[in-house]
Amino acid sequence: MGILNPYNARILKSKILELKNALQTTSAEPTQLDPTEQLGKLADLHKAGVLTDDEFAEKKAELLKRI
Repeated sequence: MGILNPYNARILKSKILELKNALQTTSAEPTQLDPTEQLGKLADLHKAGVLTDDEFAEKKAELLKRI
Protein backbone atom coordinates (compact mmCIF):
# COMPACT_ATOMS: atom_id res chain seq x y z
CA MET A 1 0.00 0.00 0.00
CA GLY A 2 1.32 3.43 -0.93
CA ILE A 3 1.47 6.56 1.14
CA LEU A 4 -1.96 7.77 2.17
CA ASN A 5 -2.63 11.01 0.32
CA PRO A 6 -5.31 13.51 1.43
CA TYR A 7 -7.77 12.27 -1.22
CA ASN A 8 -7.48 8.64 -0.08
CA ALA A 9 -7.68 9.74 3.54
CA ARG A 10 -11.02 11.47 2.86
CA ILE A 11 -12.39 8.36 1.15
CA LEU A 12 -11.23 6.16 4.02
CA LYS A 13 -12.71 8.52 6.61
CA SER A 14 -15.98 8.55 4.69
CA LYS A 15 -16.14 4.74 4.62
CA ILE A 16 -15.32 4.51 8.33
CA LEU A 17 -18.05 7.00 9.22
CA GLU A 18 -20.51 5.26 6.90
CA LEU A 19 -19.93 1.91 8.61
CA LYS A 20 -20.02 3.48 12.06
CA ASN A 21 -23.33 5.18 11.29
CA ALA A 22 -24.73 1.99 9.79
CA LEU A 23 -23.99 0.08 12.98
CA GLN A 24 -25.46 2.68 15.31
CA THR A 25 -29.17 2.82 15.93
CA THR A 26 -30.85 6.03 16.92
CA SER A 27 -34.52 5.09 16.83
CA ALA A 28 -36.57 3.19 19.38
CA GLU A 29 -37.00 0.40 16.82
CA PRO A 30 -33.65 -0.31 15.21
CA THR A 31 -33.82 -1.08 11.51
CA GLN A 32 -32.14 -4.19 10.23
CA LEU A 33 -29.44 -3.37 7.71
CA ASP A 34 -28.65 -5.86 4.99
CA PRO A 35 -25.89 -8.11 6.39
CA THR A 36 -24.45 -8.70 2.92
CA GLU A 37 -24.10 -4.95 2.39
CA GLN A 38 -22.42 -4.64 5.78
CA LEU A 39 -20.05 -7.48 4.86
CA GLY A 40 -18.99 -5.56 1.77
CA LYS A 41 -18.29 -2.43 3.80
CA LEU A 42 -16.45 -4.49 6.38
CA ALA A 43 -14.31 -6.09 3.65
CA ASP A 44 -13.48 -2.62 2.30
CA LEU A 45 -12.28 -1.51 5.74
CA HIS A 46 -10.23 -4.68 6.15
CA LYS A 47 -8.68 -4.27 2.70
CA ALA A 48 -7.83 -0.64 3.52
CA GLY A 49 -5.98 -1.79 6.64
CA VAL A 50 -8.42 -0.20 9.09
CA LEU A 51 -9.42 -3.54 10.59
CA THR A 52 -7.04 -6.29 11.65
CA ASP A 53 -7.57 -9.86 10.49
CA ASP A 54 -8.97 -10.75 13.92
CA GLU A 55 -11.35 -7.78 14.03
CA PHE A 56 -12.58 -8.55 10.53
CA ALA A 57 -13.10 -12.25 11.31
CA GLU A 58 -15.00 -11.48 14.52
CA LYS A 59 -17.39 -9.00 12.93
CA LYS A 60 -17.79 -11.17 9.83
CA ALA A 61 -18.87 -14.10 12.00
CA GLU A 62 -21.47 -11.89 13.74
CA LEU A 63 -22.88 -10.73 10.42
CA LEU A 64 -22.98 -14.23 8.92
CA LYS A 65 -25.11 -15.40 11.85
CA ARG A 66 -27.75 -12.86 10.77
CA ILE A 67 -28.03 -14.23 7.22
